[in-house]
Amino acid sequence: MPEISLHKPYPADSVSDWDFETDIAIIGFGAAGACAAIEAAEAGAKVILFERNSGSGGASGLSGGEIYLGGSGGTDAQKAAGFEDSTENLAAYLKMAGGPCADDAKCDLYADESLNHYDWLKAQGVPYRGNYLPGKHIEPMDDSTLIWSGSEAAAPFCDKAKPAPRGHVIQHMGWAGVGL
Repeated sequence: MPEISLHKPYPADSVSDWDFETDIAIIGFGAAGACAAIEAAEAGAKVILFERNSGSGGASGLSGGEIYLGGSGGTDAQKAAGFEDSTENLAAYLKMAGGPCADDAKCDLYADESLNHYDWLKAQGVPYRGNYLPGKHIEPMDDSTLIWSGSEAAAPFCDKAKPAPRGHVIQHMGWAGVGL
């Protein structure tokens, strides 16, 4: 029998019996894990989601639930506030914000699919008020949706991508719905 270690995987063929069986095991109940679990379950898979903390969160919890969205002319919140956002500008901003190690292909794909992500989240019941909060904000302390939260309007970002507010936050008073 192999020695159990916190640093090496235990061989699956050495496990005498399993406590759970599933088609898909998702590790982490942040936004990505939750979305993956929904999609897998809707496709008919038996899903178990594992989280080491006492509740959901992950990187999405650390960011207050804010998601950068835009492109294809802009989200409904961007358009309602009078902002137009092209897919090319969103991708260019993401590549610059990601620094020298940004994956250009992933940034392009994300920008291409950004509005589909937003529509999918809303279809799942994620609430967005749809309004714009003027000024620069790390996180709104009200239930506003659209904010300038990054360096969109600052050089050198504004020299490579037309500035637009791209931070989208769910409708929730306080730290953007963390812990919902």
